[in-house]
Amino acid sequence: MGAKDYLAGALVASFIGVFSTGIIMHSKGRAVPYNNIVEQDFAVPRKIQIYCRDMNLDGIPETMLKYDGKPYYLKLNDQGELVIAPYQLD
Repeated sequence: MGAKDYLAGALVASFIGVFSTGIIMHSKGRAVPYNNIVEQDFAVPRKIQIYCRDMNLDGIPETMLKYDGKPYYLKLNDQGELVIAPYQLD
């Protein structure tokens, strides 16, 4: 397992954990909690940003995750499972 796979797995686990607990609801919509202390090998929530933008300029927005300033696509695979893929310009 490479470093990218390990990071992607940690991000998926953190993402699912944060969203499944219901602690992300905010009066103005969804927000990731501002938290510095998490279990080892998990993503730090305050470094996560989620947004929706038309990154490939096809007129349809994509869901993006930015972790510590690095962008990733939030996609679903053929089984409907969440996949975090590095953002790459084509």
